[in-house]
Amino acid sequence: MGVKPGDLFMVYEEIPVGGVITRQKVGKLRVNDVSNPTVAKCKITKGNDEIADAFLAGRGLICVSDSKALFY
Repeated sequence: MGVKPGDLFMVYEEIPVGGVITRQKVGKLRVNDVSNPTVAKCKITKGNDEIADAFLAGRGLICVSDSKALFY
Protein backbone atom coordinates (compact mmCIF):
# COMPACT_ATOMS: atom_id res chain seq x y z
CA MET A 1 0.00 0.00 0.00
CA GLY A 2 3.03 2.27 -0.29
CA VAL A 3 3.92 2.38 3.42
CA LYS A 4 7.53 3.40 3.95
CA PRO A 5 9.88 4.09 6.88
CA GLY A 6 9.07 7.42 8.52
CA ASP A 7 5.34 7.30 7.75
CA LEU A 8 3.08 8.30 10.65
CA PHE A 9 -0.20 6.65 11.64
CA MET A 10 -2.83 7.73 14.14
CA VAL A 11 -4.17 4.89 16.31
CA TYR A 12 -7.86 4.87 17.19
CA GLU A 13 -9.86 2.63 19.50
CA GLU A 14 -13.20 1.57 18.03
CA ILE A 15 -15.94 2.03 20.63
CA PRO A 16 -19.61 1.08 20.20
CA VAL A 17 -21.94 3.92 21.25
CA GLY A 18 -25.66 3.46 20.86
CA GLY A 19 -25.23 0.76 18.23
CA VAL A 20 -22.76 2.84 16.20
CA ILE A 21 -19.00 2.31 16.12
CA THR A 22 -17.12 5.49 16.99
CA ARG A 23 -13.37 6.08 17.06
CA GLN A 24 -11.36 7.68 19.84
CA LYS A 25 -7.74 8.65 19.19
CA VAL A 26 -5.39 6.80 21.57
CA GLY A 27 -1.94 7.30 20.07
CA LYS A 28 0.47 7.59 17.19
CA LEU A 29 2.92 5.24 15.40
CA ARG A 30 5.95 5.84 13.19
CA VAL A 31 7.01 3.17 10.68
CA ASN A 32 10.60 2.03 11.27
CA ASP A 33 10.90 -0.77 8.70
CA VAL A 34 8.79 -2.44 6.03
CA SER A 35 9.54 -6.18 6.03
CA ASN A 36 7.25 -7.15 3.15
CA PRO A 37 4.03 -5.87 1.51
CA THR A 38 1.92 -6.94 4.52
CA VAL A 39 4.23 -6.30 7.51
CA ALA A 40 5.65 -3.04 8.86
CA LYS A 41 7.53 -2.61 12.13
CA CYS A 42 6.47 0.51 14.00
CA LYS A 43 7.38 2.44 17.13
CA ILE A 44 4.70 3.96 19.33
CA THR A 45 5.49 7.68 19.53
CA LYS A 46 2.47 8.71 21.60
CA GLY A 47 -0.06 6.85 23.75
CA ASN A 48 2.00 3.80 24.68
CA ASP A 49 -0.08 2.93 27.77
CA GLU A 50 -3.42 3.61 26.08
CA ILE A 51 -2.57 1.46 23.04
CA ALA A 52 -1.20 -1.36 25.23
CA ASP A 53 -4.25 -1.32 27.52
CA ALA A 54 -6.69 -1.47 24.60
CA PHE A 55 -4.70 -4.22 22.86
CA LEU A 56 -4.36 -6.38 25.98
CA ALA A 57 -8.08 -5.99 26.72
CA GLY A 58 -8.92 -7.16 23.18
CA ARG A 59 -10.57 -3.91 22.19
CA GLY A 60 -10.63 -2.94 18.50
CA LEU A 61 -7.80 -0.73 17.26
CA ILE A 62 -7.40 0.82 13.82
CA CYS A 63 -4.44 2.70 12.31
CA VAL A 64 -5.06 5.56 9.89
CA SER A 65 -2.39 7.35 7.88
CA ASP A 66 -1.58 10.75 9.35
CA SER A 67 -1.60 12.81 6.14
CA LYS A 68 -0.41 15.90 8.03
CA ALA A 69 2.99 14.17 8.27
CA LEU A 70 3.47 14.86 4.56
CA PHE A 71 3.87 18.55 5.33
CA TYR A 72 6.53 18.33 8.08
